[in-house]
Amino acid sequence: ATNPNITPMENALLELAGGLKTSDPGTITAIDITLNGRTVWVEPGLIGTKDGPGYVNLGDALAVAQGQRGQEEDDQIPDVIDPFNTPVMMWMRNEFAGSGPNVQFAEIDSDATEPAQFYWASNASYTLSESLGVSLTDQRSRSLLSAPPLNPNAPTDEQRIHTLEALCGNPAFPTLVPPFSGGDPENDYKPAAARGDVIFHSAGPDQYYLAKPFKGDGTADDDLQQARYLGGFEDLSASDFRDALTQIGATPTGDDWADINTFDDIIEGGG
Repeated sequence: ATNPNITPMENALLELAGGLKTSDPGTITAIDITLNGRTVWVEPGLIGTKDGPGYVNLGDALAVAQGQRGQEEDDQIPDVIDPFNTPVMMWMRNEFAGSGPNVQFAEIDSDATEPAQFYWASNASYTLSESLGVSLTDQRSRSLLSAPPLNPNAPTDEQRIHTLEALCGNPAFPTLVPPFSGGDPENDYKPAAARGDVIFHSAGPDQYYLAKPFKGDGTADDDLQQARYLGGFEDLSASDFRDALTQIGATPTGDDWADINTFDDIIEGGG
């Protein structure tokens, strides 16, 4: 098998849990992949089997995530599985993008004009899955990190970027501190720093990454399309947040967003 989609978590596991070979082992189970411009080989069965100070032992938390897009049956790489049987995502800050309020914080992928600190595409093989994990959850139907055209009601690129800002942004460090002076406060109110260089993201008990709630008929509420970064305004309702921004010179509109803290996802930054 050749070049399956590798997520940041899987990349980290290859470095920390073994299974990576720099020369072709010549086995039918070996997967050749390109990492940082070089070809290496992965033996999935060896990941997590080595002991020693250079390796982590994850026990039963290490398993293949069923339904991950871009990894066929013969080229599946183990993931870290949370207690709710869904893979834990890792959002990794692009250190080459720099940091600070003048650096693009989030983008869809690395084809963007300006380098960004975080890219949505790095974990798209999870969020675009139609049958992820033990429960075979259709992330396309409810996740705010899913995308068209697989789901025509999925968030737009701009909405997913907003969600990624809320997910990865440090709530204590907004770019604009009230009172605002110039610019567009509603759209320019973004994080100036990340939660960490590495951010771990569990979908939580509902097994969907930042899930849209259900309506009375059992379908996803497509009125909700994004989370918004609320640094300094957390725990306010949508209407109270709009009122607070209005008082400091913004003109916010719309009801298609929610506070990141209202979801059951578990988000931890580090590094």
